[in-house]
Amino acid sequence: MDQTLRTILELAGGLLTTALGYVLGRRLERAAQSVAVKASMLDTVKGWLAGVEKFVGILGDTLTSVSAGSPSPVLYNMEERRKSAQLMTERTNEVLGILRSKGLSTRKTKRDAKALAQLIENLDGSVKFGLLPLDSEILDRGRNQTLDLPFLTTVGTFKLQMDAHLQEAYELIARIMGNLV
Repeated sequence: MDQTLRTILELAGGLLTTALGYVLGRRLERAAQSVAVKASMLDTVKGWLAGVEKFVGILGDTLTSVSAGSPSPVLYNMEERRKSAQLMTERTNEVLGILRSKGLSTRKTKRDAKALAQLIENLDGSVKFGLLPLDSEILDRGRNQTLDLPFLTTVGTFKLQMDAHLQEAYELIARIMGNLV
C-alpha cells in the first residue's frame, strides 16, 4: 500500500509541477510581451523627441547664421525644415495619444509616465508657440537688420530651456525603461 500511495503522490506532484510551470511560463511570456509593447511605445516617443531636437538645432542654426550676417540658415535648408515640420505634425497626435492612454503606466512607472506626458505636452506647445515663431522672427529681424542683444539673449535662453526639457524627457524614458524590466 505504501508503494501505491508513493506512486500516486509522485504522479500528483509531477502533474502539479507541470501545471504550475505552464501557468508561470505563460505569465512570464505575457510580461515579456507587455515590456516589448511598452518599449515600442517609448521608441515612438523617442522618435518624436528626436524631431524636437532637430527643431532646436534648426533654431540654433538660424540664430548663428543670421547673427553672422548670412541671409538664411547655413546647415538646414528649407526642404529639411519642411520635412521636419511635416514629421512633427504627423507624429504629435500619435505620441500624445500614447501618453494619454496610460499604456506606459505600471505600479513602478506611474509617476514618471505622468511626468513624461506633461513634459511632452509642454514641449509640443513650446515648439508650436515659441520655437517656430522665434525662428521666423530671427529671419525677419535679420532681413530688417534689427537683431539686438536682448533678443539674441531671449532666443539663447529659450534654446537652453528646450535642451534642458529634452534631457529631462530622455531621463524619464530611461527610468521608465529601467522600471519595466
